[in-house]
Amino acid sequence: MSTTTAVAAPSAPAATCEPGACAGQDPVQTGCTNDGRALDIKQRSGRKVSLMWSPTCQAAWGQLEGGQVNDKILVRDDRIPEHTFSAPVLTAGLTVQTRMINATGVNSQACATMVNDPVQLCTEFR
Repeated sequence: MSTTTAVAAPSAPAATCEPGACAGQDPVQTGCTNDGRALDIKQRSGRKVSLMWSPTCQAAWGQLEGGQVNDKILVRDDRIPEHTFSAPVLTAGLTVQTRMINATGVNSQACATMVNDPVQLCTEFR
C-alpha cells in the first residue's frame, strides 16, 4: 500500500513596503510583482507597454517588453504631473520596469518613448 503526502506550494514572499507607501521603490525588490497584474497593455513596433498594478502594495508601475536601446518607459498619475518615474532601456530585448507610484485614489498611465517612432505608445489611464 502506498501513501501520498500533499505538500503545499511555497507562498510568495510578502511585500516589503506598506500599501500607499511604495512610491519610488522597485516593484521587484519590494515583492510587489508577486501579485502584480496588467491593467492595460498596448503594443506597436515589436514593443509591449503594460500598466502594472499590485493590489497588495496599492502601487502602479510601467513595464516595457521588447524595447530597443535608448527607448524609455514611464509611469504617471492623472493628478500630479510630478508623480512620474521613468527607466531607460540599456539592453535591447530585456523587460524594463519603472519604480512605483502610489495608486490609491488616482488613475495611472504607462508610456514608452521609442527611438525609431516619434509617437509615444501609452496605455489608457486606469
